Amino acid sequence: MSQSTAPQSTTPQSTTPQLRYLEAGLQILARDGYPALKLAAVCAETSTTTGSFYYAFPNWASYCQHLIEYWRHNKSEVLIDTVKSVEDPRERIDALLEVALNLPYASEAAIRIWSASDSDVAAVVAEADAARVAVIADSYTALIGDAERGEHLARLAMMLLVGHELGTTSTFEELSWSFHSLLDWALTPIR
Repeated sequence: MSQSTAPQSTTPQSTTPQLRYLEAGLQILARDGYPALKLAAVCAETSTTTGSFYYAFPNWASYCQHLIEYWRHNKSEVLIDTVKSVEDPRERIDALLEVALNLPYASEAAIRIWSASDSDVAAVVAEADAARVAVIADSYTALIGDAERGEHLARLAMMLLVGHELGTTSTFEELSWSFHSLLDWALTPIR
């Protein structure tokens, strides 16, 4: 993509010094889980001091708010906008499958765990999930011509994704098989 048409990779309100800390937070979440997301860990990950951190963010709560918004924007909204630009419904479903199979599952799982104890994070996760369900439902509806079934398929796809993210036995291959099986089932006429 040319630079003028490429989606932004940062939230509009984030500054360059902040991006380093936000990326570090996502890395910590992915590698070590939500319990490890602490100021000391973020500073260690970025090889900076707490003073540098507080230059970028006024406090920990602000950082956490920026982090979850950064995740929503970069790991959901940008991807959804890219998929929405695909006009052909079948190609859009293929693009959705590609996105779903390349999400950062470990950080997403940690964020979902975090959301169980933080209502602000839970609200952002719910909004991201609703936007994901909407684009999946719209895509399936355009493909099969049945809005009710499209909505059900979208919710089933999200259940597969969240189950994979939070489960302990699902492999990438099983997730891929499940998503492709769901698509095959969606394309089968109902009797």
